[in-house]
Amino acid sequence: MFGTLYITNGEEHLKFGVSDADGNRVKQPHPTLRAAVFHPFVESWEALKTPKQPSKAKT
Repeated sequence: MFGTLYITNGEEHLKFGVSDADGNRVKQPHPTLRAAVFHPFVESWEALKTPKQPSKAKT
Protein backbone atom coordinates (compact mmCIF):
# COMPACT_ATOMS: atom_id res chain seq x y z
CA MET A 1 0.00 0.00 0.00
CA PHE A 2 2.97 2.29 0.26
CA GLY A 3 3.61 4.47 -2.77
CA THR A 4 -0.03 4.49 -3.86
CA LEU A 5 -0.82 8.15 -3.13
CA TYR A 6 -2.16 9.91 -6.21
CA ILE A 7 -2.14 13.71 -6.22
CA THR A 8 -3.98 15.47 -9.02
CA ASN A 9 -2.73 18.57 -10.85
CA GLY A 10 -6.22 20.07 -10.72
CA GLU A 11 -9.86 19.11 -10.73
CA GLU A 12 -10.60 15.82 -12.47
CA HIS A 13 -13.97 14.61 -13.67
CA LEU A 14 -14.60 10.97 -12.78
CA LYS A 15 -17.13 8.70 -14.43
CA PHE A 16 -18.22 5.46 -12.83
CA GLY A 17 -20.22 2.68 -14.40
CA VAL A 18 -20.15 0.10 -17.11
CA SER A 19 -20.22 2.10 -20.30
CA ASP A 20 -17.78 2.94 -23.05
CA ALA A 21 -16.40 6.40 -23.80
CA ASP A 22 -19.58 7.35 -25.72
CA GLY A 23 -21.86 6.38 -22.83
CA ASN A 24 -23.16 3.21 -24.46
CA ARG A 25 -23.73 0.37 -22.03
CA VAL A 26 -21.17 -2.44 -22.31
CA LYS A 27 -22.52 -6.02 -22.23
CA GLN A 28 -21.43 -7.74 -19.03
CA PRO A 29 -20.65 -11.46 -18.77
CA HIS A 30 -22.69 -11.67 -15.55
CA PRO A 31 -25.77 -9.43 -15.67
CA THR A 32 -26.87 -10.12 -12.07
CA LEU A 33 -25.14 -10.51 -8.72
CA ARG A 34 -26.34 -14.11 -8.51
CA ALA A 35 -24.77 -14.89 -11.88
CA ALA A 36 -21.52 -13.16 -10.90
CA VAL A 37 -21.26 -15.23 -7.70
CA PHE A 38 -22.44 -18.66 -8.86
CA HIS A 39 -21.67 -18.88 -12.59
CA PRO A 40 -17.87 -19.26 -12.17
CA PHE A 41 -18.48 -22.25 -9.86
CA VAL A 42 -20.88 -23.81 -12.36
CA GLU A 43 -18.36 -23.34 -15.16
CA SER A 44 -15.60 -24.86 -13.01
CA TRP A 45 -17.76 -27.86 -12.13
CA GLU A 46 -18.65 -28.45 -15.77
CA ALA A 47 -14.98 -28.25 -16.74
CA LEU A 48 -14.04 -30.77 -14.05
CA LYS A 49 -16.73 -33.33 -14.92
CA THR A 50 -15.93 -33.23 -18.65
CA PRO A 51 -13.58 -36.12 -19.47
CA LYS A 52 -10.17 -35.01 -20.59
CA GLN A 53 -8.63 -36.26 -23.80
CA PRO A 54 -5.44 -38.23 -23.16
CA SER A 55 -2.40 -36.29 -24.26
CA LYS A 56 0.07 -37.89 -26.62
CA ALA A 57 3.40 -37.89 -24.82
CA LYS A 58 6.57 -37.97 -26.86
CA THR A 59 8.89 -40.84 -25.94
